[in-house]
Amino acid sequence: FLSVVEGTAFQGCVEFRRVLYLLVEALTQQPNIILQNNEAVTAHFLPALVQIASKEDTTGSGNQQKYQCLKAIGDIVAIIMSEKSLYDPAAQPTSTTHKTEHAVVITKMLHELLIRELFPKFQSLLAEKEPVPQYAIKIGRHVMEHNPAFGVIFQRLGLV
Repeated sequence: FLSVVEGTAFQGCVEFRRVLYLLVEALTQQPNIILQNNEAVTAHFLPALVQIASKEDTTGSGNQQKYQCLKAIGDIVAIIMSEKSLYDPAAQPTSTTHKTEHAVVITKMLHELLIRELFPKFQSLLAEKEPVPQYAIKIGRHVMEHNPAFGVIFQRLGLV
């Protein structure tokens, strides 16, 4: 829905987008809702936010949307990665418990999103006007705090 609205022009679209981003921000301030709906958030909401944040701005007006999306991504990533029952890089896919299997799935979805979609765009995000680079760095910091193995990925992408 976010990515569709972002590419559509209609009467009142500016106000609608503003309210939509206020709703996104309000959602990120509700960790219980994010945790209760972790699979939908990881599979659908985060990818939509990443898509908008990494979209090339040809009009010069997308800095605000990028900032809001990166802030939301950072907040959500921090919430999910802080919850050991959801994010466990050491969890094995052959586990016999449902909780561990769920953690494997969520961890894999989050890693794939970060590695394939967001982190390859970091160079361009860091070159944007403030506050976009500040929030890109915050996401990197959250990820490194919870999984230092991402240092190798950052190095391979030329980010460190």
